[in-house]
This record gives sequence, structure tokens and C-alpha cells, in this order.
Amino acid sequence: MEMFIVCLFSSVPLLLLVFGFMRSSRVLKRIGLLSYIAMVGIVFAVHWYFHSVYGFPFFLSLQESAVAIVVLFLMGVFFLLSVIIAHFKTPKSVRNTKAVSLFLLALFAHVSVLCFFLFPVGGKWEYANLLNRAAKVFEKEENIRDGKIRVELVFSAPRPCWRNCSDQDYRNLFMVKNYTNQPMHVQLKIEVFNARKEPLGHIESLETILQPGEYRPVIAKESNEEHSVWDQWTFTSDEQVAYFRYWYDARPER
Repeated sequence: MEMFIVCLFSSVPLLLLVFGFMRSSRVLKRIGLLSYIAMVGIVFAVHWYFHSVYGFPFFLSLQESAVAIVVLFLMGVFFLLSVIIAHFKTPKSVRNTKAVSLFLLALFAHVSVLCFFLFPVGGKWEYANLLNRAAKVFEKEENIRDGKIRVELVFSAPRPCWRNCSDQDYRNLFMVKNYTNQPMHVQLKIEVFNARKEPLGHIESLETILQPGEYRPVIAKESNEEHSVWDQWTFTSDEQVAYFRYWYDARPER
């Protein structure tokens, strides 16, 4: 939902620009351009907010940035070839290389903004909501079996999908909290089940250090740590996780 809202929000200025050029309307062009600049400014402000409040990195991870750069490079090559072919193949009477070049350049710039700034905003927004949900879950007074460590499943849902979603993997995020008054080295083993109480697998977490009262996402050996922070999940599954049980090894930090 967050990603859909971001995409919808970003498309309005672009549509105003497109209609402005289609109708040769200076007013629409100006409104579209100013609204697009304002939208980019708002997006930068939101990135700064997530960085200040949640500590999310401002930019994508190195791996995701490299993928985006490769995609943009291939797109740029395709656009350049399209302009060259259109220039030589189109009759001079209808040729408008400048207009085509400007349109493709604007499209390329918008896709760049999408890749590096708009899509990450949607991911950060979704992940921040999960962290807020976890805060509310851990605030509830519940009996901790030994007063030390508590694990909760805060998210289990399929990846965003527009069609043919029947075989989509489920993203699952567990979080763990330290209820002691000292830093603890914690390592977890989690067994997960579907709604029919059939086992979906076992998860072994990486060892992490939790400060007193701190909670954080559970990063498992299956997690891709090269992804951006807001796209790191404990694990993925074929079905939604409905039940789980866990064991842990917790040692005071020395």
C-alpha cells in the first residue's frame, strides 16, 4: 500500500507535464514542472526524516545501487539508439529530433528519480510502520518465560504484486527484545508453521548484541544483508506464517 501511494503521488506532476506538452499549454507545463520540483523536495525531506528518526541510510545499498545503475545505463543506450534511428528513418517533413530527445531525457530522469528516491521512500515507509507496530507489541505486558528474551512475528505478507500473484513468496519479519538490565549476546532458533500447523522450516539467526530494553529485527543466515536495511527480512516462505516457537542462547556481554 505504501509503495502504491508513493507511485500515485509521484505520477500527478508527471501527468500535468505530459498534458501540458500535448496541449501546448504553458500554464500546465509550468504547474507540472513546479509541482514536480516540489514533489522531489518533499521526497528528500521524507528521506531525511527516516534517516533522523529511524537511522535508515539515505541511499540504497551498494548492491541495489549497482543494479539500478546497470538498468539505467541499458535504458540510456536504448533511448540513444531510438533517437538515432528516428533521426535517420523519419522523413524530414515530420522529423522532430529535439522534441523526441527532450521527451526521452525527461523520461530517463524520472526513472532515475523513481529508482533512487521514490521506490526507497515506499520501502522505508513500510518498514518504519513495522518498527512502530513492533514497539506497540513489545509495550504490552506479557509474561516472559524467564524475564530475558522475547521474540515476536511482526510481519508476514506476500511481496507487492500486480498480477499472477498466486506463487508470490511471503516476507516474514521477526523481532527480538532484551528484557534484562545488561547487554546480551543473543542467538535464536525459530520453528515456523502455517495455519494448518504444518512446519514451514527452521530459522537460525546470526548472533547479535542487544542493549538493555532494546529490540531489533531478527537477521537469519538466509537474510540478504547486501539489501538495503528496509528490505532485509528474517526469511521468505511459500505460505504465511501463523504459528512459531523459539529457543535462544543469551549470554551477558563481557
